[in-house]
Amino acid sequence: MGKHASRIDKLIRQVIICLFLVVGIFGLVYSYKCIRAQSIYAKVKYGVTCPLFLKPSITASQELWDLHDIANTIYPHNYYLNSYVAREAIELAKASTNNPDISFEEFNLLARKALFYSKLAVDVNPYDEESRFMYQEALVLNGKIQEAVEYWEKIVDLEYWNKANHVIMAELYLKSNNISLAVGELPHIPNSELKTKLLKYKKLFDRRAKSNNLNK
Repeated sequence: MGKHASRIDKLIRQVIICLFLVVGIFGLVYSYKCIRAQSIYAKVKYGVTCPLFLKPSITASQELWDLHDIANTIYPHNYYLNSYVAREAIELAKASTNNPDISFEEFNLLARKALFYSKLAVDVNPYDEESRFMYQEALVLNGKIQEAVEYWEKIVDLEYWNKANHVIMAELYLKSNNISLAVGELPHIPNSELKTKLLKYKKLFDRRAKSNNLNK
């Protein structure tokens, strides 16, 4: 009986050791993937390479798209990288509107890339401010203004206390020609050029309302 129990104990120990080995190997592989993906992010955004050497960060280019694809395949949870690549695509697309060397087709390609990368970012972390901002920027860039409005209305409902959200909301309402809704954001807008513009619209609405009342 004692020998039989000893064999069972030995078997259990062997199984436990095997499990630890499997978990350890999995952990090593996962750690390598995280380190590899993070090193690509550091190289792309900060120009940091290993051995430690500083280079300019990588801006919108085929190299950036390729490095993102590699990092995202290895570790698809780095929303910081997704957001950064989306921002680079957005900035180049906006700059291209004044660049005659960039065609309309190239602009559309950049806009679609911006939407793709920003969507990856918000899918990973829907609460990250930069990722959300890039996503609505990409929607507007692709002409999906109403979709951007509907998306940002949810953000405002979620974080109504955040005045920065109301500023973006007012700007989106203006872009979608919802002037009255934009004016409705006035109580939440800090002193700025935007507030001055909205106050002018409000005065215009007030005059029209007063004129309509007098004509009744």
